[in-house]
This record gives sequence, structure tokens and C-alpha cells, in this order.
Amino acid sequence: NFTVSNENTIWDLGFEASSEGWHIILNPATRSLAAKTEYSFNEFISLGSIDSENWLWDDPTGNLKLNAMNEWIDINTDPPFLTNQVYIIDRGYDELGNRLGYKKVSITGFRENSYEIRFANLDGTNEYTSTIEKDPTVNFVSFSFNNGGETLLLEPDKNDWQILFTRYTDYVT
Repeated sequence: NFTVSNENTIWDLGFEASSEGWHIILNPATRSLAAKTEYSFNEFISLGSIDSENWLWDDPTGNLKLNAMNEWIDINTDPPFLTNQVYIIDRGYDELGNRLGYKKVSITGFRENSYEIRFANLDGTNEYTSTIEKDPTVNFVSFSFNNGGETLLLEPDKNDWQILFTRYTDYVT
């Protein structure tokens, strides 16, 4: 028996890690939200303009088909077609209640074993591209926007754990 723990605010997105997986999850512990936009990635997005966006969160039941970021790919084509959809990610709050800020994100590459993500501040500064390698031994590979983008292996082997305790957010409308 062993116990694994980590700060629940150290990751922003989770990428489904199986070879056929393509879902992306938001960190529910930080109250993260995503908005699908009509912007191109190179456009300047003002903080004031994002108030009118349609903010979504992942389904709290864990139904991946109802996630906020499901329109980055058309899986009904062979090979799957990247939509170049630009999302704004509200990174939510840290453990002290401080806002973590916003990022604009686009998935620019997808293969059986990896995702490529492009992200920046809303004004286009601090733009980075990162490759997230899938790991079939876990359900999701975690990713943080910190330090120019960091892939984090936070989950234990998916066959070796039985229960997870975490904070999550369920929005009621």
C-alpha cells in the first residue's frame, strides 16, 4: 500500500492518455472554466471582452462527452481533423482564493501518442508551444501553464489505485 498526494492547484489541463483517447479535462479543484471563442489565436483579446463569452465547465459526473473543450477536434474524420478552435481558459483560484489568470489555448497537433498545445496570455505575450506525450499507464497526463508549460505525471498507475480524494466544483444554475 502507498499513498500519493500533490497540491491540487499545480495543474491546469488533463490530457487523456490512452492511445485512442482525445479528451481534455479542466482542473475542477481550481474552479477552472473554458470558453470557446470566435478569435484567431493571433488576435489580441482584452480582459473586458471575455465577460460576454459562454463559460463552460466539465461535467461533474465525469462524462467526458460533456467536457468544456470537446470541440478542438472532429473525431468523425479519418484522420481526426483539428478545428484550430481557440479557447480561453479561466485558470480559477489558488488555495488562498487568489485568481490564477487566463490563457488562450489552441490544440495544434494530435497523434496517437501526443498532443501539441499552443498557449499565451490573452494579449499574446508569453506564447509557448508544448508537446504532451501520452502515457497509457495513467488515465490523464496533467499539464500546467506555469514556467512556459510543464507536463506533470501526477496520477499513479491506473491499475494500482482505487480511490481519489480531491476538491471539485459543481456549478448549479
